[in-house]
Amino acid sequence: MIKKLLLCFVCLGIMVSCNQQFKRIVSDKPIKSNIMGIELGSTTDCTAIESTFSKETGKLFFSQKEKIGTSSVIRAFPLGLDVYYGGDSWTYIDVQLDGDSKVFYIAFVSSYESLDKAKEKFDAMSEQLHQKYGKGNNNGEQLIFWTDNTNSVGVYYEESSAINGNDRCFCTMYYTNIALSDAFEESNVPDI
Repeated sequence: MIKKLLLCFVCLGIMVSCNQQFKRIVSDKPIKSNIMGIELGSTTDCTAIESTFSKETGKLFFSQKEKIGTSSVIRAFPLGLDVYYGGDSWTYIDVQLDGDSKVFYIAFVSSYESLDKAKEKFDAMSEQLHQKYGKGNNNGEQLIFWTDNTNSVGVYYEESSAINGNDRCFCTMYYTNIALSDAFEESNVPDI
């Protein structure tokens, strides 16, 4: 699953770098930067993330941390039922920190047994974001994003494997700080 997250960043980096090949739509409305009490670009850690999410939702969270290149991913799981955000429920939240512990990516992830269910959520969240930010930037039929050239929000769905190796389908809504995300991509480019 963590490899899937890294792959998502590579795809996002490609989309941003391919900006010259298609006209990117920039939203007139600023993209939200404070997501459930965590500000994109702020410095934080596991304990603060758990505490902030618990305060915002009234649920207890536990997290696990994994290092990816120069960054860390903190996966926060709500105890009990899913977490509710953006008009829908989500299985867990991923928060990615750069080498200086600054938040550059927050993702809400739902896990399903069928791709149809993941696509249903994708369609519903795409419509909701469309209503808020206007026309989005499609990159294929499984990904759409909106940007204000500082932050981006997007939603995608895919078929992949869960941590235990079982085949699962996922729908992910993410927020990212473009400058910090670009710096992460640049510092994690393989030598060959």
